[in-house]
Amino acid sequence: MNLSRQMLGVYLISLLFACGGGTSSTVDNRTTENNNNDIQTIEGTPSGTVILSGPDTNIVGTILTPTIYFLNLPSVVFPFNEIVLIGTNNLGDEFSLAIAHSGDEFSSIAMGVFRGGEGTGFGCTKPVTHFINCDNGISIDVDTRTVTLTNVPTLNTDPMVDNVLTLNGTITW
Repeated sequence: MNLSRQMLGVYLISLLFACGGGTSSTVDNRTTENNNNDIQTIEGTPSGTVILSGPDTNIVGTILTPTIYFLNLPSVVFPFNEIVLIGTNNLGDEFSLAIAHSGDEFSSIAMGVFRGGEGTGFGCTKPVTHFINCDNGISIDVDTRTVTLTNVPTLNTDPMVDNVLTLNGTITW
């Protein structure tokens, strides 16, 4: 179980950094980026909050307020929608939250909250192999520009901690 969590941490971090490089152009205050892998990224300012509940809220806070988003549309490389939210929590700490979703087949969350140079990570996947299941609580609707999280369980990626953090909220862009 511990090795699986470490591997998931590496995988989830790779999702956060997989959309770099390429050329960009600005359209309607959003940036569309295409690199050699034909990944289209849209950047902008979202609205809404994500509410956190669970034993680690004293460390990561109870409310995440994103201030910027990056939306990766499906491509040959990423056959799913992925949105990365960056902002602050109610404690003033920075966070990044990557959410990937493709219908009922695949969902993934990678979240990091950073306080004083230290990071605390959480994640989930669906389908699950040896990690916590994201269940069916993730929805990314590009047409309505909405991501919805409904009772999504995420597990602390520290192999010494088994705390579950639940995410709820709606973000629009």
